[in-house]
Amino acid sequence: MTEPTSRQHKAITAVALAVLGCCAGLIAFGDRPFNGVRVEQLKADLNERLPEGSSWADGEAWFARHSIRPGVVFKVSDNLKTGLAATVPNSSLINNAEIYIELHFGAGGKLEKKTVYRFVYSL
Repeated sequence: MTEPTSRQHKAITAVALAVLGCCAGLIAFGDRPFNGVRVEQLKADLNERLPEGSSWADGEAWFARHSIRPGVVFKVSDNLKTGLAATVPNSSLINNAEIYIELHFGAGGKLEKKTVYRFVYSL
């Protein structure tokens, strides 16, 4: 066998550094959502700005403040509006995900329950 040349050493070193750089990039940035929205931030803001007892209009304003268009949740048996809900795309380099937000209002039109979670689609 012949000894590798200096040129071969440089090529192998360059490939190894490129692979290590890609791995480091995935570790550092792989879980950051493309849209920059993190479920923890949304949940904290929702809890701070929209306490239980808030009105339907307050809920709509919170969604508007975040440029999210919610849909209306209905109680099927009575055909009553019971809440607002929306999904926010939340994919990153390493997973495909959405943030689900739902606000439930009671009979008096006051906020009773908030649901916020991140759903990761399995591949």
